[in-house]
Formats: sequence, structure tokens, C-alpha cells
Amino acid sequence: MNRCILYTDLSPNFTTNFTVLHNNADFLKSRKLALAPPLWWPHAKVKCHELIWQGAKVFAEQGHVPLSLQDWYAQFDTYAGKDETLVLYGHTLSSEVQVNFIRQLQSLNELQSPRSIQAVLLFGRPTYLVEKAYRLYWPKMVATEDALSMARRFVRYSDCFLAVRNELGAENVTVRFDFTHTVEAQAQHSLPEIFPLSNEDAPQAFEPPSPHVLQLASREARHILSLCEVGRFVLPEHAHKECLGLLKKLEEEYHWDTTPLSPPEIRQALIQACEEQEPLWHELGVSGEQLKAPESLLPEKSWAPYAGLTDAHIESFWEALPETVSEVLLERFSIFRNFLSPEQERFVAQSGIRKTHFTFVPQKNIPVVSVLTMAYNQEAYIAQCMESVLEQETDFPVQHLVLDHCSRDGTQDIIAEYALRHPSIRPLLLSSRIPGQNVHALFSRCRSEFAALCDGDDYFTDPHKLQQQVDLMRSNPECSLCFHPVRVLYEDEPDRVRSYPPLEVLPRGVRPFYYLSDLVKFNFIQTNSALYRWRFTEGIPDWFRADLCPGDWYWHLLHAERGKIGFINKEMSVYRRHKGGVYYLAEVDRLKHRFTTGWAEINTYDAVNSHFESKFFDLFANLADGVIADMTIYVHNNPECGWTMEGYHEEVAQKYPKFMAHLLQRMTGSGGNAKG
Repeated sequence: MNRCILYTDLSPNFTTNFTVLHNNADFLKSRKLALAPPLWWPHAKVKCHELIWQGAKVFAEQGHVPLSLQDWYAQFDTYAGKDETLVLYGHTLSSEVQVNFIRQLQSLNELQSPRSIQAVLLFGRPTYLVEKAYRLYWPKMVATEDALSMARRFVRYSDCFLAVRNELGAENVTVRFDFTHTVEAQAQHSLPEIFPLSNEDAPQAFEPPSPHVLQLASREARHILSLCEVGRFVLPEHAHKECLGLLKKLEEEYHWDTTPLSPPEIRQALIQACEEQEPLWHELGVSGEQLKAPESLLPEKSWAPYAGLTDAHIESFWEALPETVSEVLLERFSIFRNFLSPEQERFVAQSGIRKTHFTFVPQKNIPVVSVLTMAYNQEAYIAQCMESVLEQETDFPVQHLVLDHCSRDGTQDIIAEYALRHPSIRPLLLSSRIPGQNVHALFSRCRSEFAALCDGDDYFTDPHKLQQQVDLMRSNPECSLCFHPVRVLYEDEPDRVRSYPPLEVLPRGVRPFYYLSDLVKFNFIQTNSALYRWRFTEGIPDWFRADLCPGDWYWHLLHAERGKIGFINKEMSVYRRHKGGVYYLAEVDRLKHRFTTGWAEINTYDAVNSHFESKFFDLFANLADGVIADMTIYVHNNPECGWTMEGYHEEVAQKYPKFMAHLLQRMTGSGGNAKG
């Protein structure tokens, strides 16, 4: 790879251009343009690298990439051949994010000199972009953004351009413009003009993009489509295409309301802000006339807030919807019966519920045990996880709450399919990846007496596991949680098997009960072995930290402070180690693992120390010392990692002064501690 192109598309056709790129990866690769695998960006409902751009903020602040992006970066060097140009494409206006991302890439081994970074910026009419933003984020944006902030957001072209130019040099920045004359997404695209493709590579060589929500012109059509996405679940591709095509036809046939969604005061503020940017437009060879708003978006045009859907709008949709698609929709509404909004209740009621199989699932009695599962891109494993819970033999009801954190590999479809066949499985399928959102959303829905954990890539092996654990807890009411050893299965080394925890490392040997004072020393409870006497039956308190990693130790500690820890000396589940796991690297390259996860671990030690009011400070500080020492060795051995020794230690001292003071005291042999 001799260079990297950062393609920022701020044109009205950015979703079309991104989809064209994604659909034609093989064609571009034949022209020596290699696309780094894109990620699903739920806000714009398109695949691109926007989340990679945004992750640069975490890298700049904490010195590591977000945990959710570590798999992507771990494979970064394999994304392009040595003689190919790597292409990343996003939609960010923020000059700070742009600069952070460029500097982050420059710090990676894969982009060290003589390789270079070049930027391509595609700008468009700001008034079109703000209207499209409303169509993507509506109705939330209408309620949360004021005119001035919206205007400033969409005329930061100058900030973006100048920041990128200052960082890379004028010779490495290319600026293009797309003066599209309509708000609806078009099938056309600008890619041959942007990338170094020869004249014989005609536009027809590109496959057209799939339908997109931005192709809808009316407020009603956009509203109906949003109601179809039940449980924050993106519709299957065939159903999504059918709905888009039908809604496009209906809005034209019935002349639905095509008044802009963006209020006139926002467009007026936007136009005024654009006039202030004229010097930049002249520098780039663009006139104000080319950038001005079209007649349909002029603020003086008559405008009224959206009046909402009428019964006629909804009925026309259901009547024209093909049976194959309505069946999919009604099945999804059945699964998510307890999570429907009042608008969706009304929407479904007017369907006529034509399918005899469609029945709303009533709220059942709260089960004795809820198994809590978090999954992300675990298509190959999630079925075995759910099957192992279904195979549990108990004399009490069990509910399986399965949360998917915005997978894009089929995991959500498998969960939904199982939920249709097994009422005990309650899915929660998120449409965005926000740190801590998965933990809070899952835990807040658990109201049972007991809760067991089992991640989507793990599974139970003993059908009597839950029964034995509940029996132990009921016969020992002073217990607040219990656990057992698990078998560790190495996916890439099938002959290698071990047990965790090894019995010889258990504090004070093998015992029927352990205590909080044992658990604070280190985490000897594997996640899918734990059963809690659930302490959050009334909801999640404000002080709860959903963003910690490792989170399971924190959850164990919160329950252990309420009672004893029971132990059953019997393997009853499997913990799977594979390349997609967060802690896979820990046994492959311990120092590199510590460098990528170390900040998160130290943050967890700081959080639990705060929770226990420094009662166990020395124990938590000792654990933090080990992380700091490993990260120090890694920084020393890898000067290209982006940190200097002095810079790293200054950052630790600034963020975690008590832990740094403790480490220095140990190194110098001085006494005392840093509890205060």
C-alpha cells in the first residue's frame, strides 16, 4: 500500500456514493483501489467508515482505540495489498475529528513514511445537506436542535477544509463539488470524477445502489417507514426494498406532503452563515449562486409543522403491502409486543391483523431466573448459546433476555427466528453501538429473583446448571451469588482445553464459600458461570457504571458486597476463546493486549475503588500497577505506538494520580498509601 485516501463526502448524495463504493469493491480493487471493510452506520443507514473517524476522539483522549473497533484495527494491515491504495470514506464535518483521525493513522505502523495520506473532500449545497439530515434523524432532530446550532453545523466546510489542508498540505487535498438540484437521493454518483479512474471506466461499470430512505420525498412515507422498524430492528433487505418501493409509489399517487422537514428559521440561519463563507468559496472557485438554496427550500416559502399520519395514510399502506412483507412485519410486531410505542400500537391495529398467526404476546409472570446474553457479530455461535439455555431442566420458569448490539452479520435474524419459536426468548436488538448502552438496556429489563450470565459466543453444557445453582442459593440465603469452573475452548487450537479458574489459584483453596475480600484480589469468576441474587429488581441506580471493561468483575463485586459467594466444583459451561473475542489477544501477545485495553482496565480499578470508598485501595492499586508496568514496557519497545514514555506517564499521573503515586512509592520503597 503506497498511500491512503480519506474520502469525506459532504454532498447530498453521500449515501448513494457510499453504497456504490461498497457494492463495487471488487471492481475498484482491480483498479488498485482497496476499500477497508466498512461498518454499518445506523444513523444514515449505510455502510462506511464514519465510526472509525469518530473513534479517533477516544484514541486522542485515551491513547487507544474504542473496544468496539479493536477487531477492525487488529486486521488493518491485511485490508490492502502492498501495491494498492487504501480508501476510507466517511461523512464528518468536524475539523477536530478530521485532524484526530489523520494523526491517529499517521501513528500506526501501517501508514508510516514513505507511505502517505491524501484527502478527497466532496462538498454540496448546505441547504440540501441540512434537509437530508432532518430526513435521517427526524423527528428527534426537530425537537433538539435550534436554528443557530444547526446552521453552524452545516457550514463548517471552511473549518473542515482548512484543518485537513493544514494537516496534510495543499498538494495532498482534493476538493470537489456536487451541485445536485434535488433533495431526494439520486441513482447517479460522482465516483469516477473523484477517484483516479481512466476514461474507459465508464459509469455503467458500477452497480447501482439499493433503495434508501432518502429517496422518499414525503413526510408521511418517512414516518411510516420509521414505524416499520420495530424494536429498533432493521428490516430484512427484501422487506426493506418492498416497503421503500411501495411508499414511493403511494406518495406520488396520493400527493403526500413534500414540504421540507427543516423549519424555515433553520434554513434562514443557514443561508446567513453561508454568506459569511464567501471568501472561502471564491478561493475554491465556487460562486455563491451555485451554493444558494433552491426555490423549494427558500425560508420565505409557506411552511407548516408536520401534522402526522391520518388513518387513510396507514390504511393505504397496509392495503397495498404484499402479503410476504406484511407477514414479516406482523411477526416482528408480535416479538416486540411489549416494546411498542403508542404510535406503533395504532399502526398495527389498523393493519386489520390479517394473519391468523399474529397474536400479541401478553406480559407473563416474572420468571425465577433470567439468563442475560449480550451478542455482537456472533452468527456462528448465538444459536448454540440459546439452545443451551432452552435445554435447561428446571422446576421454575426461565427467561432468556438476548441483546444484540447492532450486529451486521445475521446474528439479529437468528435471534428473531428463535424468539418466534420460543416464547421464553425475549430479544432486544439495538440499532447503534454506544458504549455501555448494551449493558444498561439489558440489565434494566431484568426483574427476576435470580440472573445468570452467558455471552453470545459461550454456552451451558450441563442441563441442570441453573437448577443446581438456584438450589444452592435457596438453601443458603446468605449467598448473593454463586459460580463454578468452566471449560475454556480454544477455537484455533481444538486440542487445547483448560479449566477456569484453576482450582489451585482460588483464594485459600477450594471452599464452599468465598467473600468480597477474596474477589477484590482478582476476578476468579468466569462470566457464564455466575448466578446472582439480582440486586437491581427495582431498576438500575444512577450510580451504576455500564461502561466499564471488564464489566463482569464489577457486577460480581456489586453482588458480593451483599453476601457470600457460593462455589459448585463442577464444570457446567464453556467459555470460547476466538479471534473475535475482546480478550483473545491476552494469551497471544499480552503486552499488546494490555496496550489496547489497559486504559479501560485502569479506569475500572478506579471506578471500583471509588465505589468501595478506598477500603481496598492497595489491592486495586496493585492491579493497576501491573497494567501500568506492562503498558510502559510496550511503549518503550514500540516507539511508533504514538506515545513517548514521558507522555504516557504524565497522562497516567493526570488521570489516575493515586495509582501513579502508589506505583512510585513501590518503586522507591517508601511507605504509606494513597487512599486520601
